[in-house]
Amino acid sequence: MSAGKLPEGWVDTQLGNIVDYGKATKRVLSDVNDDTWVLELEDIEKESSKLLSTIRASERPFKSTKNSFKRGDVLYGKLRPYLNKIIIAKEDGVCTTEIIPLCAEPSCCNKYIFYWLKSSTFQGYVNDVSYGVNMPRLGTADGLKAPLRLAPLAEQKIIAEKLDTLLAQIDSTKARLEQIPQILKRFRQAVLAAAVSGNLTAEWRMNNNSNIVEEEIEKVKNKLIAKKIIKKDLIYSKLDRKYPIPSDWLYVKLQSIATKITDGEHKTPKREPAGQLLISARNIQDGYLKLSDVDYVGDAEFQKLRNRCDPDSGDVLISCSGSIGRVCLVDENSKYVMVRSVALIKLMQDFV
Repeated sequence: MSAGKLPEGWVDTQLGNIVDYGKATKRVLSDVNDDTWVLELEDIEKESSKLLSTIRASERPFKSTKNSFKRGDVLYGKLRPYLNKIIIAKEDGVCTTEIIPLCAEPSCCNKYIFYWLKSSTFQGYVNDVSYGVNMPRLGTADGLKAPLRLAPLAEQKIIAEKLDTLLAQIDSTKARLEQIPQILKRFRQAVLAAAVSGNLTAEWRMNNNSNIVEEEIEKVKNKLIAKKIIKKDLIYSKLDRKYPIPSDWLYVKLQSIATKITDGEHKTPKREPAGQLLISARNIQDGYLKLSDVDYVGDAEFQKLRNRCDPDSGDVLISCSGSIGRVCLVDENSKYVMVRSVALIKLMQDFV
């Protein structure tokens, strides 16, 4: 521990001067009743000290010897101690010998010891002295010599109480923060629903006259098909309205307002360590193109693929495998090609 001056009444000592680390009363199955709590390491969540399950001897009969513990004891998981599996016993019970019961009372506060064992100072020491490569443990001798910084007993209790309060607030804040992505997702869906139903622009329509000229769209489409500029399967096609939309809106097939709908290269392109960008589904994120993990092709391969599928600025890209349905627009840097896991939609810019 650091050599800084301690508050008055505080001392630096060793864990073994306060508790008998490694010593525990042993129990076999015949020593307990059916309702006895039988604790295993798997029942404790790493880091959080959350008890995941409480299993009784009737449900978990055991053959090996167990350590006995009392209500209020600190239960320290010595196997793979970096997992920080430590709890305060809520009742009497028995546990695997990989869990060490500790009781410092009445001379010290068990809850203070609990928090000390979870501290970075103690964890750093444990990581340095644990033995075993695949299944490291904190041995008895090293556990007894472990550093322990003690405050006066009354102050220990205050520290433990304040930590209980502050850490509960942190857990509550964390739980609320974890809900934010789902809240944002619902908000996004609500906004999109309002947009495509006309509710988002209802006031705007009252003050602006902007009717869609259906005949003009169809006329332009037919002309492009006749000149073989676009494929004939992209003909204008109207649908019956299935959802409530403003009376001056159109409900049509996507092909009606597209000049190209296709996907990327079906054959496996020859990839290179560097060169021109090759986009796949993993690069399509919700609303943007992620280029931090991208493949490359050489110039000749690039040109061959561009002849078939040529994404340009403003085109729509859709992921077709993995997380299907993610959508983004081609950004200003349109110099890339795609594989078949990405769909491309070129829209009629004069109407959409």
